[in-house]
Amino acid sequence: MKLNTQILSFLFLIVLSFNSYAQVPQGFNYQAIARDNTGNVLPNQSISIKISILDSSSSGQIIYSETYFKTTNDFGLFTLTIGNGVTSGDFSLIDWSTGKEKWVKIEMDASGGSNYTLMGTSQLLSVPFAMFALNASNGSSQWNSVGNGIFYNSGNVGIGTNIPDSSAALEVNSVTQGFLPPVMTEQQRNAIISPAVGLVIFNSTSGCINVFKSTGWWKICGNCITPNKPSASNNGPVCEGDSLMLFASATAGVSYSWSGPNGFSSTLQNPVIQNVLLVDSGIYTVSVSNSCGASAPDSTIVDVNPLPNIANAGNDQIGVIGNTTTLSANTAINGNGIWSIASGLGGIIANLNNPVSFFSGVIGNIYELVWTISNTCASTSDTVEISFAVVFNCGDTLIDMRDGKKYATVQIGTQCWMAENLNYGAMINGSNNQTNNSVAEKYCYNNDTCNCDTFGGMYQWNETMQYTTTQGTQGVCPLGWHVPTDYEFIVLEIYLGMTSSQANVANSWRGTNQGTKLKLGGSSGYNALLCGRMTYGSSCVLHQYEYMWTSSEYVSTLAWRRCLRTNDATVGRWNTFPKDYSFSIRCVKN
Repeated sequence: MKLNTQILSFLFLIVLSFNSYAQVPQGFNYQAIARDNTGNVLPNQSISIKISILDSSSSGQIIYSETYFKTTNDFGLFTLTIGNGVTSGDFSLIDWSTGKEKWVKIEMDASGGSNYTLMGTSQLLSVPFAMFALNASNGSSQWNSVGNGIFYNSGNVGIGTNIPDSSAALEVNSVTQGFLPPVMTEQQRNAIISPAVGLVIFNSTSGCINVFKSTGWWKICGNCITPNKPSASNNGPVCEGDSLMLFASATAGVSYSWSGPNGFSSTLQNPVIQNVLLVDSGIYTVSVSNSCGASAPDSTIVDVNPLPNIANAGNDQIGVIGNTTTLSANTAINGNGIWSIASGLGGIIANLNNPVSFFSGVIGNIYELVWTISNTCASTSDTVEISFAVVFNCGDTLIDMRDGKKYATVQIGTQCWMAENLNYGAMINGSNNQTNNSVAEKYCYNNDTCNCDTFGGMYQWNETMQYTTTQGTQGVCPLGWHVPTDYEFIVLEIYLGMTSSQANVANSWRGTNQGTKLKLGGSSGYNALLCGRMTYGSSCVLHQYEYMWTSSEYVSTLAWRRCLRTNDATVGRWNTFPKDYSFSIRCVKN
């Protein structure tokens, strides 16, 4: 088969004439008559055409190709537009401006398939090169011309780049030429959406060149330049209560402006916050300024770590029955808690990190346990004392687990009494009142500790009761024992032979020989030592009298007491001495 090349050449001349008066489309027309290899016309025939544009020569590199599927008319004629076929290329990207020749190669498959046969190759002369007008002013489909000038009112223009930034109306890429930037007000500048780094405008509001950097707009005003953004940092992380130090890089001739959490502000370059709090955590921002304006801000994040919770090991557990108990420390919220054994042998903590762990020990032993809560900032500790009571039968030796002192005991009727005076607490001088200070205090006769070892301590009534007025309270007595009531003394006296009517007489010496039975060597085993008393720093009547407080209050300033005296077989029951007198204490078992 062959093509009618005379018709092809004729059509090119028509295209040239058309484009002398109009904008050039992206393509040009091609028309031909299909014939078989004997020259016969192929009317009404489905055919396929392949068009290729060659560079430089008839055998040059294919720079564009496309295919068509056409049906000839009754005369074998078919028409197509080169540039609009089926292709994976882009006709608009053909560079017509290189000065090289362009050739068109025509191939056809008369059966409409893809088994193409070369029909011929022809050089494209002047007509297609009008396509180059797309890169010149007056031939563009997007640019408009006025005289020798061109204008373009929408989109983006690149000079020296084919992908101008979307934020720039014009992006110039050059190392040899400058440009005149757009002139706009500051309000118009601020309305630019997503300005590109390096975007330049002339700010008619301030009369300055403005350049956009990653941190905002910078001004250049003659010899006046706004300062560079400072660099912010801090000494964190810091602990609650520490000093927080903020740092800004040094810049000459500027003023500093800091802001931050909890209302913080400062004009110092490197401000310090003393005794920092948790609410001081957050973002701190600094900027610098001079007569030209303020820099872009920089920020630094501050972390303030909390101090550990105050450790609380729980209440002391004295005289625990058995050999196991449950600890009762507070839970660590800020930090981690751990138990340790400060003193005592044979103790085992089941879970060192559990504030309510089981603890087991040896009966009769006293333990001091420490609960510590710590974190990266600090640690706090608290102690708890735990003792496991020996199984006690009245008549056994009583061991006060608070200080390890031992006391004889005696069963008198239904009551179990200490057979010695209590000697518990810290000795203070008799001229000072005992006070409610969470420390048990005692007097020693004549302020001599040896007398406490022999006769026991002496206590004002309020200290005896540990500052309560409840009858039968533990007071200063060991755990499981209490300060006897007036009635419990009456029960004791009646058991020893006093009549009920005698026992209830007030402010008198009563009975027959019950005092003798209560004294040292008496049949009761009570063994009163006649220890005397102390009043306002003075000690008196040692070996002559024994005075013992009860836990029964008479009036707000007076309480019931018992009295024994030398060469007197009876027992005194009185409510006449002030509560700030100091007497001996005998405890009775609960």
